[in-house]
Amino acid sequence: MVGTRHLIFSFSILILIIAAGTIGYMMIEGWPFVDALYMTVITISTVGFKEVNQVGEGGRIFTMVLVFSGVGFTLYVAAAVVQFMVEGRIRIIMGRRRLNKKIDRLKNHYIVCGYGRIGRVLCRHLKRANIDVAVIERDSGQIPVMDEDGVLYIVGEATDENSLIKAGIERAKAVIAALATDTDNVFLVLTARQLVPELLIMARASQETAKIKLRAAGANYVESPYEMGAVSMAHRIIRPTDVISGPGFCSQAQRYPDGRNSGE
Repeated sequence: MVGTRHLIFSFSILILIIAAGTIGYMMIEGWPFVDALYMTVITISTVGFKEVNQVGEGGRIFTMVLVFSGVGFTLYVAAAVVQFMVEGRIRIIMGRRRLNKKIDRLKNHYIVCGYGRIGRVLCRHLKRANIDVAVIERDSGQIPVMDEDGVLYIVGEATDENSLIKAGIERAKAVIAALATDTDNVFLVLTARQLVPELLIMARASQETAKIKLRAAGANYVESPYEMGAVSMAHRIIRPTDVISGPGFCSQAQRYPDGRNSGE
């Protein structure tokens, strides 16, 4: 980023000025390092504390040069820091507005609540099928990941009505509850069903007992990723020659390293 490089360059020049001032006082006045550094810092920062030692004629001339060069550049660095912070904030605001506008244009899209391991895989497959997706994720630490994946997202609690409305639940085709806990998913299903009674809702269940609660809350479909994975593994072990299609499965019989089919 241009702003970051500019900021690094400004601080580098400031450090050089401090180093030059320190070395100058050490050579001209014969001061020790700490006294020379202290004098340089209070000079370019315009603090104006009392001089640590008596300054000779050469030291006074050097101080005046340091004031005109160092103080001016110190103010320049301060302005660069403010500019960097303001521009960064503006970029965040503008980026958020662009995301909101894109989400507002979505229709018949899928709202994926939770961008953990399950939610991310879901979004990846939905995008491959050219299905519009809006994500609701409460962890702001996932923002770089979602930006990298190119998904539209809302940062907030998926169980909050406002977050669901911002994600366009009234125009959505379905909501997928893929939050970390079954309790959160149950509450999310209840909230989504209350907002849009006819909405298609699919929920993730970590435990068998949660399936009944999720269906009672209003989920049309309830799936357990762990159970599905175990069934798939068992199927491959029992009938390895069967053709299995779908994400994560092979479309033909398994082959051994020597080239034989698993059914041979």
